[in-house]
Amino acid sequence: VWGVITTISDDYDRASAIGLLSPLLADSSNPAEAILPNYQELLDDILETAFDIDDQSKRTEILKQGIQLYLSQEKTAQYRIWRRLAQRLKTLPLSDVLLCFSVLRPLLIQIAGEKAMKDIVLILGVR
Repeated sequence: VWGVITTISDDYDRASAIGLLSPLLADSSNPAEAILPNYQELLDDILETAFDIDDQSKRTEILKQGIQLYLSQEKTAQYRIWRRLAQRLKTLPLSDVLLCFSVLRPLLIQIAGEKAMKDIVLILGVR
């Protein structure tokens, strides 16, 4: 399975394939004992992996779709993914961060409220 994934040249397609095939990447020597990731872990990993995609539009589309799934999760899950994504945001140029923020906005508002989102925008110097 991993050999097939590594032959996919498009980052978006590779990330999608990893998400779809991840259950098969578990220890195949004893499937009964294989520990598969739970839904939350898998979603966390997919969203974090989105930051490895160079294409801004593909990255933001994956984030947008994934964040929508988090809006119905408990606050602890929302905060946990925000912390993971915030670490990855630090690695991007400001223009990419701003694009990502546009799709992360609903999550941030749900976690911290509209006021906190406005404060973040002010800190970043966005008008």
